[in-house]
Amino acid sequence: MKKLIAAMAAIAMLAAISTTAFAESIPITTGTEGATGSAIASVTTTTIQEDTYSATIDWGTMAFAYDFGTWNVSTHQWDNEKWVTDNFNGSNDKVTVTNNSSQPIDATFDYLASGRGINNGDATTGVFTTASGAGNPTLGTVTDTMGLALCQVDALTGPSDDTFLNLVGRPAASIGKTAAIIGTITVSLTAPITTGAATELAKVTDTAVTTVPPLTTNDKTNIEAAMLVLANAAVDSSAYTVTISTDVASTYSIDTKAWTGEFTVTNNANASNTKTDATARAITVVIATA
Repeated sequence: MKKLIAAMAAIAMLAAISTTAFAESIPITTGTEGATGSAIASVTTTTIQEDTYSATIDWGTMAFAYDFGTWNVSTHQWDNEKWVTDNFNGSNDKVTVTNNSSQPIDATFDYLASGRGINNGDATTGVFTTASGAGNPTLGTVTDTMGLALCQVDALTGPSDDTFLNLVGRPAASIGKTAAIIGTITVSLTAPITTGAATELAKVTDTAVTTVPPLTTNDKTNIEAAMLVLANAAVDSSAYTVTISTDVASTYSIDTKAWTGEFTVTNNANASNTKTDATARAITVVIATA
């Protein structure tokens, strides 16, 4: 098993730390004895951080065999030629990328036929798929790019994902029984242009989803539907979708309007770029007055 450590330069985020509290003067009038009132002040903050990008790439032997079958003396062609499927066993053909970064990364996979002056693999195409196999690029889903979430603070290893090299087309028959290079794999690591699911999830604050519209029916189904509308309005809804996680069942009390649950943000174009609340939230829902 070969291992390559790819580390990208640290990126300094030049935002200065500041914490500001905004509070308006809100008069509270007691109409009857014992009446009370309340006011809400929003607290905002920015952060400073020095992000580091680092990933581990593991791959199998990437050693395969091609069976040309039998030479047909009548048609002057090989019959029953194929890649030896035993070599595509989910290990030899696997590439695993583990993100050890403080931010999400994208990994892009490219296969390039490389005969180094000899056309060993010019007729062979490499396709990366979610399922292991040979000669059939429709196995699973094509995964030329994968998105990996940021590494959690308490994680022993970062988020990882697998892709499998699928070879289509014959190599040169002149290779014979001595192994020869027919192509190369390049794995490119980049910081995604998008802010990432984790950053979007941070926008879904408790305050953003606490007050639902007037006339919202006071039951779990309608309250959660209203909260999701507010949550999706808080994120970049053109690229991300917020749902309520099913990993831990959410709860809602009609009497106290107390809701507990976890939100999940998922990249619409890359389902692996997703982030769920680390712990369940406890929110007392407010149904706004008309």
